[in-house]
Parts: sequence; structure tokens; C-alpha cells
Amino acid sequence: MINIAHLSDIHITKGNLLHNVINTTAIFETLMNELSLAEREIDLLVISGDLADSGSLISYEILGEILDRSKKHFGCEVMLVPGNHDAREPFRRQFFAGNKTTFPTGRLDYAIRVKNWQFIGLDTLDEGHDYGNLLPTQIDWLQERLADESCLGSILVMHHPPVDSPTDGMSKIGLQDKDRFRDLLIGSNVKLILAGHYHHFLCADFPPAKVLVASATAYQIDPLSAPGKLRGYQGSAFNLIKVSDDADFFVTQVHRSHPDSPPVLNSTLEKLGIY
Repeated sequence: MINIAHLSDIHITKGNLLHNVINTTAIFETLMNELSLAEREIDLLVISGDLADSGSLISYEILGEILDRSKKHFGCEVMLVPGNHDAREPFRRQFFAGNKTTFPTGRLDYAIRVKNWQFIGLDTLDEGHDYGNLLPTQIDWLQERLADESCLGSILVMHHPPVDSPTDGMSKIGLQDKDRFRDLLIGSNVKLILAGHYHHFLCADFPPAKVLVASATAYQIDPLSAPGKLRGYQGSAFNLIKVSDDADFFVTQVHRSHPDSPPVLNSTLEKLGIY
């Protein structure tokens, strides 16, 4: 059995309030403190992208200090991948400078072993765009990694989900070429795909794997947003996942809501530039 804490979309800022409403640093620190106090066994802490809101190095330094305290408490491995709000170079400088991780694809792709599971972090960031993609070099490298039959199975970590959201706006900026990616996984040992980006929970079949999308810790996107609009509200959530050696999984969403808070995002897709 492996225990995973899966968080996503932290959106740390340089000291300003996100959308002039949310103190994302305080929210993330509070959630990590609550997780520590809960005395849960955590083997791997995953954050699937959008660690910072604007990709600034100081944002990563702030988040890194909080993560270091959590790593010491749990004594666990940590896997981080960038999202569309991140910036690849400062992300690399903060979280990978000085370690032996190499990135043969030209993006921040890497693999680790935890309890004989292979975790593969895929960098789907296409800088300057909200959608995500994978380069041919990444596809080739991933195929090589998936040829490893010495593990219990593979679990992919990526920011952009390979499945659609119930909100049309988020679906437009998910992973590009979803069908090609699905074909790549057929016959592989991939059991789970952990993603973020949509700011709401989602569980979906993606044969041969299941997709688990973690809600954001920064704020939530309402899956009931009307067509052509995105509505956001205050609240934080993340997933606690148990995976058996037979790849059966059990996921619990840990949610912290603020029902009396006003929406932090309530706009049309046209105004947001998503159309």
C-alpha cells in the first residue's frame, strides 16, 4: 500500500492577494499544517502544477520553505511538476538546482521510485499558453520509461488532464492531442494519472488508467458554470489517495470551504480570452 497526498494549483503570489481576495500562501501553509497535525502516513507528496501564479522565483522560494518543513515532518518523497502559470527556469532553479535529476527531453520530466511504484512527472507546460502539450522527445522518453517491467506499475503526474472538464472553458485549455496520448498508453503499465489545472475534483476512465484530478488549494471552479462562463468561489481541497499493490485505489477529498465568501471569478470566456 502506498499513501499519496495530492495537491494542485497553489498559485503562490509575491505577497499580493490572488484576485484581490485570496491569501494563497496562508491557505497553503494552513493546509500543510493541518495535514501534519492529522498524523497521516504519507509516502509521497504530489503537487501537480501551478505552484506559483506568475512564475516568480520569490514565489517558489516562499513555497519551498513551507515544503521543506512538511518534508521533514513526513520524511516522504516529493514530486512537483510545472503548470501553465509556472515559469520553467525559475521552477528548475528553486526545486532542482544542485540535484542529480537530468531532463533529457528538454522539459522537466523525471521519474522516481516509491514503494516499488514508478512515478513519472510530465512537464506539459507550453509557455505563453494556457493549454498543455507533450513534445515528440517527451513521447519517446515516456515510452522508454513505460518499458520498465520491474515495478508494480506506473503512475503519471501532470498538470493538464487528458480528459475534458464539465466546464467548456477549462476543457478548451486541457491537454492537446488527448487521443494520441491515450493511444500511447494502451498496453502499458500505467494505472493512475494524477493531474490538476481544472480547479475541481474529477475522476475518469482513461483506459488502461484512471484519471484523478485534484481540486485546487487556491480556489475552486464551479463545475456548474454556465456555458461560456467560468465561476470561481473560495475554498480549498486536495486528495488523499491509497493505492494497493494490485492497483486498487481509494481516494478521499479533503475540503475546506468558505460558503459565505463572494465569487473570486465570474466572467465570460470572451473576457478571459478563452474562446
